[in-house]
Amino acid sequence: MPGGSTSVTGFWSPGVPVSEPPLLELAGIGRSFRAGSSTTHSLRDISFNIRRGEFVGIIGPSGAGKSTLLNILGLLDSPTAGAYRFDGVDITDLGENDRDRVRNEKIGFIFQDSHTLVDETAAENVSLPLKIRGATMGERRRVARTELRRLGLGHRQGEAALNLSGGERQRVAIARAISTHPALVLADEPTGSLDSASSAHVIDELRALNTTGTTVVIITHDRAIADRTDRCIELLDGRVAADPSVDSRAETWTAARAKPDSAAAWVDAPASAPALEKRRGSTCARFGRRLLAEAFDAISAHTANLGRTVLLLAAFSLGVGGLVCAMGVSQSAASQVSDQLTQAGLDEVVAQVSASGIQLQDFDSDSPLPTHRTVTELQGVIGAAYAARVQTADARPRLLRAMPAARFDGDILVAGPAYLAIQNAVVWPTNAGRLLSNTWHGAVAILGKDAAAAIGVADAGPGVRIWIADQPVDVVGLITAPGRTPLLSNTILLSPEAAVGLAPEDARLIVRTAPGMPAAVADALPPAISPGNPPAVTVETVADLRQLRHGVSADLGILIALVSALLLLLACLTSAVAMYLSVRSRRPEIALRRAIGASRASIWRLFTVEGLTVGLGGGVAGAALGLMAVVTVCAVQQWTPVLDLRIVFVGIGIGAASGIVSAVYPATAAARSNPALAIRA
Repeated sequence: MPGGSTSVTGFWSPGVPVSEPPLLELAGIGRSFRAGSSTTHSLRDISFNIRRGEFVGIIGPSGAGKSTLLNILGLLDSPTAGAYRFDGVDITDLGENDRDRVRNEKIGFIFQDSHTLVDETAAENVSLPLKIRGATMGERRRVARTELRRLGLGHRQGEAALNLSGGERQRVAIARAISTHPALVLADEPTGSLDSASSAHVIDELRALNTTGTTVVIITHDRAIADRTDRCIELLDGRVAADPSVDSRAETWTAARAKPDSAAAWVDAPASAPALEKRRGSTCARFGRRLLAEAFDAISAHTANLGRTVLLLAAFSLGVGGLVCAMGVSQSAASQVSDQLTQAGLDEVVAQVSASGIQLQDFDSDSPLPTHRTVTELQGVIGAAYAARVQTADARPRLLRAMPAARFDGDILVAGPAYLAIQNAVVWPTNAGRLLSNTWHGAVAILGKDAAAAIGVADAGPGVRIWIADQPVDVVGLITAPGRTPLLSNTILLSPEAAVGLAPEDARLIVRTAPGMPAAVADALPPAISPGNPPAVTVETVADLRQLRHGVSADLGILIALVSALLLLLACLTSAVAMYLSVRSRRPEIALRRAIGASRASIWRLFTVEGLTVGLGGGVAGAALGLMAVVTVCAVQQWTPVLDLRIVFVGIGIGAASGIVSAVYPATAAARSNPALAIRA
């Protein structure tokens, strides 16, 4: 023919000159796998060319190496021997990102299992390669609609793939494969799971596709399917057993031979008109659209498996909610402690003295000793009262003499009427406090509500008594409101007569002052109480109370932080395990995405975004639950809720960060998966 060009009918479409370089060139291809010390050769010395527009079948029995050859042809795997050119470029010169791009733009895959995403619509399945490319939503919809109509599925484009028949899913897979107008379509047993009618229809569709100039290669073990192709290459034991093509031998070339078309030149070469249309727009814009699409895919993965998503959200909500609640309760509790201590520090001074020097008169404001009068006469002093502690083990409080000591864990104090007055405590009956005076020498007790419940006392008055050590003590009153000191609710107050023989210790003089006077009174107390030895008197000042306040807050904060950290750790572990199991169950989806051009980085981002979204959602829900818990606890405890709102945002941020951390290993495992193996999982 003119120009030295010849044509061989039956092997490729008319009008494609033989002089045009082959689309696929294989020379001496081999693929071996090592397992320990042994090596298995799946392919040996495979050499043939496939020109543009051919309709080729590759047939062979199971184990002949068909799938391995398809993985190499589709750039899912690399040969261990020989050389392979795709569209004139040695594939060994291509980096992984360039191989991903070639698969996305020049190769379409159709597998025995259609590998449709069952929770996505038919149109969304078809547009997946365009989404990976970064095409606009309008372009994706237009292409999906066009291809589905071409394959007779226009009326099913909005239907979830789960509701499609096997034949319809396979046609969706064909539409997906051709949505990028690839130069090559690789069909791996495309009719293996279909009935005869559906199989014939799929082959007819592939034949129609071939008439448009697309090169089609079908891998099959079915002789009837192979006979419908224009050229059938037969594999046996990893070798080419038969190839009717007059141009089956590849021209000899090696990797060492200089090649005018390098990989870089191929990547930058002018694209065809359809490809230029798909790649329009800036790189940044396409990358941004890919990121947005990956985010939508991540959210779709959560909505597709609501049970798993709810459990993950619950785990993160528990962790973040625990953190926010714990910090809020901690701050509120610390605020209450701070308010009480600060209030006491504004008008109260406590002096510790030796109990051995205390006289009965010291507990009675009606007939105090000169030392007591000296204290009450100091400038700025409103009132003063002694209180001394009695060891519970010595007192052994109980309801009846023959009973064992009650399970009482509060305080037992020896005090007089003045003590109740300066504490602003409310007692029933109202005159019961006067009976603590030592002037009438009665052994009486006044009980806090919790102390009374622990001992078994239901009321106070004539005939009601408890036993302290070996003497009966009349219960003359109950403390109904503890006033300035909440601990009074779980306290037993004894008159001096009731404490005879019990050796009170830790005696303290509590002094109420005018506001702002504690510091001056604190300086004057030691010489007033112990003129001969002022250093023997220890005075607790406002600074001491503030130090106690900060200590309580710090200790409570550390405890809360440890509990919250444990909750978050459990949430992260739970999420990581769930996401790893999700990766294992979604291996075919991951392999499909890789086959149609998704990069490892894209797969990693997909699963990382899944972790981020569930962590962020759990963080928001947990922050809301934590706030509700803080309000509830404070309402029950009658506290004023105190919460730094920054903790809410910190909790949300920690939830998002925990979601990302929990997804790192599953995302890495997904990105590293071998698509050639996973596609058959």
